[in-house]
Amino acid sequence: MISWRTGPLVPVVLFLFCCALYAINLDKAPHFDELYHVLAARGYLATGDFAIAEGVYNRARPFTWLVAQLFALLGDHLWVARLPSLVSTALLATVLFVWLRREAGSLAAIIGAGLFAVSPFAVDIAEFARFYGIHGLAFGVAALLVYDLLTRELTPRSLLLRGLGAILGFLVAIMFQVTTFIGIAGLAAWAVLYLCAPWFLREDVPPVRRLGVLAAVLAVGLVLAVVALGSDQLAGALSQYRKTPLWSEGNANDVAYYHVWLILYYPTLWTLLPVLFLVGLAVRARACFFAAVLFGTAIILHSFAGAKDLRYIFYAMPFLFVIWGIALAAVLAQLVRFVRIQADTVLARLLPERPVGGLVTVAVAVCALWLVAANAASVRSALMLADITIPPERPAPRWEEARPILEPLMAEADVVVVTSELEALYFLGTYDVLISRSRMGEGAAASRGGVNEEFFRDPRTGRPVISTPESVERLMACHQRGIIITSNYRWRHAPMLSNEVADLIVQHTAPVELPPRSQVMAFTWDRPTGATTEPCPDLDRQTASPPTS
Repeated sequence: MISWRTGPLVPVVLFLFCCALYAINLDKAPHFDELYHVLAARGYLATGDFAIAEGVYNRARPFTWLVAQLFALLGDHLWVARLPSLVSTALLATVLFVWLRREAGSLAAIIGAGLFAVSPFAVDIAEFARFYGIHGLAFGVAALLVYDLLTRELTPRSLLLRGLGAILGFLVAIMFQVTTFIGIAGLAAWAVLYLCAPWFLREDVPPVRRLGVLAAVLAVGLVLAVVALGSDQLAGALSQYRKTPLWSEGNANDVAYYHVWLILYYPTLWTLLPVLFLVGLAVRARACFFAAVLFGTAIILHSFAGAKDLRYIFYAMPFLFVIWGIALAAVLAQLVRFVRIQADTVLARLLPERPVGGLVTVAVAVCALWLVAANAASVRSALMLADITIPPERPAPRWEEARPILEPLMAEADVVVVTSELEALYFLGTYDVLISRSRMGEGAAASRGGVNEEFFRDPRTGRPVISTPESVERLMACHQRGIIITSNYRWRHAPMLSNEVADLIVQHTAPVELPPRSQVMAFTWDRPTGATTEPCPDLDRQTASPPTS
């Protein structure tokens, strides 16, 4: 008979539970970044290349190829594009459970892996058609294999298999995210501390020898730092580390960014992290120290990086839940016992003539439910699964409600101008020119040696990008009829469509009446017949476009 403590039953149940949980509302409206892979996958199936309109999307080609194969097998649906993320996140939670059960026991595994599985971090990535789920799984497996290599006595065959598995995992992770090197830095720091700390703590090592070794290490580190500072490679790496896209430049110097989110999601557990870390060290020092160094290194380095987003640290989050799982498993029984004693004392005083055993159980349950509800992570996960947004979030535009009105206007227009090129291609089928300061910054600067040039063609779509009022005015001057389509979110949002551009549009166009629920806005212009227009040889109307949804 298979024991639930040692057999495969619980991991299988956990994996299936995660898959079922993450499948809720899996076909919800797409996030902008997801459409890169969806549209490029369609292009691959149609042309054999990762084409979006007249451009090519080359980032994370293996992921896009996988989405294309799933489209060919299961059909072109958003939920199909999200399956790789769903499965990889569910697998990551399962791997975390199996490893924690081995290192810290079943209760720690249930708490740590269970909290991670239902966390906003896991729910978000599992329903996001991007490579973060596979990246997190690859890095997590590789890191745990390195842990085994240094902490367990293994046969030569096991050493070889684990070593090859770790290398493969890191290569896959690096292929998708350069932030893998931050994780590797944390793993290297742990390995050095794990291997060297026992020697430093030995009583038979003279203090002078310890100081000598420490001074030698610091001297070597200083020399390496001086050499690195004089190299172009380091300058390039630091530039990449601090590089911030326009849409997130407000967070570039916010070193408390991740701290704020974690204290918002887990005010109890995050505030008590130092205490829980000490508890974890007391009961499972090796596993807890491993997790703490990896997560600590990642959270610190990401906090000082330029670009910040919760998805960027997803690969490090499982190790935070390792600490919490180990510590909570150690104190849970005592905590429940303490609450029961206090509840029993209070209820016995209030109801001296009545048995209070059942009421004590209810009191303990209420305390537990309050702890869950008071930590916003549970609410956030539920809202994500229900596809409900709360301020300052905005609901996704309902393009299907605006499309019947927009399509005839687009057919009559000489030029279609949008502020979200991927949504225009996915929901409306085509567009001609994009207005986006953010795209101008990241695309033009990369392809023009740092010089932003209006009407440059984004290599990802092959279509022109503009950002200034002057360019919009020129566009209107050289086309008799046109339409500008945007969303409430991007309207007067400086990284996309600035106030200056919005003012020009309002002055020179007529608004289109669209259903308010659609969250879509449109403006048209129509010059009198016979009015002169300026030539636009670089704005020839594009005809090729991917199929609409």
